[in-house]
Formats: sequence, C-alpha cells, structure tokens
Amino acid sequence: MIPSLREGDLVTVVPETCRVGDIVLYNRGDSLIMHRVLAKFAGKIITKGDASARLDPPLNPQDILGRAVSYERHGKKSSLNSLRSRLCGLAFCLTVSWIPRSIAILAAVKRLCREKLGSGGNALP
Repeated sequence: MIPSLREGDLVTVVPETCRVGDIVLYNRGDSLIMHRVLAKFAGKIITKGDASARLDPPLNPQDILGRAVSYERHGKKSSLNSLRSRLCGLAFCLTVSWIPRSIAILAAVKRLCREKLGSGGNALP
C-alpha cells in the first residue's frame, strides 16, 4: 500500500462498513491483505493496491474484516479516516494504473514523430 502505508507501520483497523477510498483489511486464502476500495456495486466491493496496476477480484461485503482508520509511523500517529486522506489515496491509486499506458502511448507518439519529421531533417531530440 505504498505510499499510503509502509512496511513497519502500525495500522488501526476497526470492524466498520467501508466507503469508497477507504483502506480495508480482508482475508484472501492464507493471507491478510490491505487494499483501497475503488468501487461498490452489484453487492460487490472492488479493491486495488495503491501501487498496483491491476484490480483485485471482487469481494463480498462479509469478506471485509475491517477498515483502516489510522497508522503510526516513527512514533507519530496519522489519520486515514479523513475525506482528504481517502481522496488523495484514491487519486494516487487511480493514477498508477494509467502510468504504464501513458508511457507506452508517449513512446509511440515519439516514434511516429521521428518517422514523420525525421525524413525532412526536422527530427525531434
């Protein structure tokens, strides 16, 4: 869950209903996972890690063990319960999935420009 949460953070999780933008704790097989809620629809909850490019398989509401409300890092406690925290995390989470596509598109545009402009002596740097 980098950058929101880091290894070694002490996270407080409460057994409450989650909202879009919240970080939730759930059990997947033998692992406990903390990911952000991106959407809730058709009785399912869609989650994704902040730094992950892929969505997780949909969850049922009863799969959620709780939602993260705060964390402690280096002795300082910070809230994850504010609207600002949820929106900033959600914005980062959604942006990460666009980065690989954006880089590929920019590389293709650069190649195309070099092909088109390069033949006339006006190659891009």
